Amino acid sequence: MRQDTIDAVIAWQAGQANDEPLDILFHGGEPLTTGARFFGEALPRLWNGLRSHRVRFSVQSNLWLLDEALCDLFQQYHVTVGTSLDGPVRLNR
Repeated sequence: MRQDTIDAVIAWQAGQANDEPLDILFHGGEPLTTGARFFGEALPRLWNGLRSHRVRFSVQSNLWLLDEALCDLFQQYHVTVGTSLDGPVRLNR
Protein backbone atom coordinates (compact mmCIF):
# COMPACT_ATOMS: atom_id res chain seq x y z
CA MET A 1 0.00 0.00 0.00
CA ARG A 2 1.37 3.38 -0.94
CA GLN A 3 1.61 6.23 1.55
CA ASP A 4 -0.77 8.39 -0.52
CA THR A 5 -3.37 5.62 -0.11
CA ILE A 6 -2.91 5.79 3.66
CA ASP A 7 -3.31 9.56 3.54
CA ALA A 8 -6.52 9.14 1.53
CA VAL A 9 -7.89 6.71 4.15
CA ILE A 10 -7.08 9.18 6.91
CA ALA A 11 -8.76 12.06 5.03
CA TRP A 12 -11.83 9.95 4.27
CA GLN A 13 -12.21 8.73 7.86
CA ALA A 14 -11.68 12.24 9.24
CA GLY A 15 -15.03 13.16 7.73
CA GLN A 16 -16.85 10.27 9.35
CA ALA A 17 -18.61 11.01 12.62
CA ASN A 18 -18.69 7.74 14.52
CA ASP A 19 -18.17 6.80 18.16
CA GLU A 20 -17.24 3.21 17.32
CA PRO A 21 -13.61 2.08 17.23
CA LEU A 22 -12.12 1.79 13.75
CA ASP A 23 -10.59 -1.63 13.02
CA ILE A 24 -7.87 -1.78 10.39
CA LEU A 25 -6.82 -5.27 9.31
CA PHE A 26 -3.72 -5.83 7.18
CA HIS A 27 -4.20 -9.04 5.20
CA GLY A 28 -4.29 -10.41 1.69
CA GLY A 29 -1.40 -12.15 0.05
CA GLU A 30 1.22 -11.92 2.75
CA PRO A 31 1.17 -8.49 4.42
CA LEU A 32 4.53 -8.94 6.12
CA THR A 33 6.32 -8.87 2.74
CA THR A 34 6.05 -5.08 3.00
CA GLY A 35 8.49 -5.28 5.92
CA ALA A 36 9.18 -3.20 8.99
CA ARG A 37 9.86 -0.07 6.94
CA PHE A 38 6.29 0.03 5.61
CA PHE A 39 4.72 -0.67 9.00
CA GLY A 40 7.13 1.81 10.62
CA GLU A 41 5.74 4.53 8.36
CA ALA A 42 2.11 3.41 8.12
CA LEU A 43 1.27 2.62 11.74
CA PRO A 44 2.24 5.98 13.29
CA ARG A 45 0.68 7.84 10.37
CA LEU A 46 -2.62 5.99 10.81
CA TRP A 47 -2.43 6.08 14.62
CA ASN A 48 -1.97 9.84 14.73
CA GLY A 49 -4.26 10.65 11.83
CA LEU A 50 -7.13 8.55 13.18
CA ARG A 51 -6.63 9.19 16.89
CA SER A 52 -10.18 10.47 17.36
CA HIS A 53 -11.54 7.17 15.98
CA ARG A 54 -9.87 4.91 18.55
CA VAL A 55 -8.17 2.92 15.82
CA ARG A 56 -7.33 -0.75 16.43
CA PHE A 57 -4.90 -2.62 14.20
CA SER A 58 -4.58 -6.28 13.36
CA VAL A 59 -2.62 -8.33 10.87
CA GLN A 60 -3.36 -11.77 9.43
CA SER A 61 -0.19 -13.55 8.36
CA ASN A 62 1.48 -16.93 8.05
CA LEU A 63 4.22 -15.33 10.23
CA TRP A 64 7.11 -16.66 8.13
CA LEU A 65 8.49 -13.11 7.84
CA LEU A 66 7.82 -11.98 11.40
CA ASP A 67 11.00 -10.57 12.90
CA GLU A 68 12.02 -8.62 15.98
CA ALA A 69 11.56 -5.23 14.30
CA LEU A 70 7.98 -6.07 13.34
CA CYS A 71 7.29 -7.47 16.83
CA ASP A 72 8.51 -4.20 18.35
CA LEU A 73 6.29 -2.13 16.05
CA PHE A 74 3.28 -4.36 16.61
CA GLN A 75 3.74 -4.13 20.36
CA GLN A 76 4.11 -0.34 20.25
CA TYR A 77 0.88 0.10 18.25
CA HIS A 78 -1.04 -2.73 19.93
CA VAL A 79 -1.39 -4.71 16.70
CA THR A 80 -3.27 -7.97 17.19
CA VAL A 81 -1.65 -10.78 15.21
CA GLY A 82 -3.58 -13.69 13.71
CA THR A 83 -2.00 -16.56 11.86
CA SER A 84 -2.84 -19.28 9.42
CA LEU A 85 -1.18 -22.59 8.74
CA ASP A 86 0.53 -22.22 5.38
CA GLY A 87 3.43 -23.98 3.82
CA PRO A 88 4.43 -27.54 3.15
CA VAL A 89 2.35 -30.33 4.67
CA ARG A 90 5.39 -31.61 6.62
CA LEU A 91 5.44 -28.33 8.62
CA ASN A 92 1.71 -28.32 9.37
CA ARG A 93 1.31 -31.76 10.98
